[in-house]
Amino acid sequence: MDKFKKIAAAAWRYIKSRGIGFWLLLPVAVLSLIIPFIYRAQFGEMPDYWAPVVFALPLLAFAAYALSFCKYTARYSGIAMFALSLAGLLMFVNTIYYY
Repeated sequence: MDKFKKIAAAAWRYIKSRGIGFWLLLPVAVLSLIIPFIYRAQFGEMPDYWAPVVFALPLLAFAAYALSFCKYTARYSGIAMFALSLAGLLMFVNTIYYY
């Protein structure tokens, strides 16, 4: 039980040390995880409107959120998520333009 308390205390200190950017990117990361599956459900059966890259880019944006957990790459996680989300949005618009 003592080991659990130490781990919980260390986790609490880590969470308190995170900046505002970490917390602002959290809902964006959750949405980046949900959006590809909604796209797959809607356009997965239509090969003219389905592009695997559009499915993969938001998942990569979610993976880019992991950069915020490292000290040296935390400042680049927001930029990486923005770039991947924007690329995914533009490819989504390009893919379904004629729908």
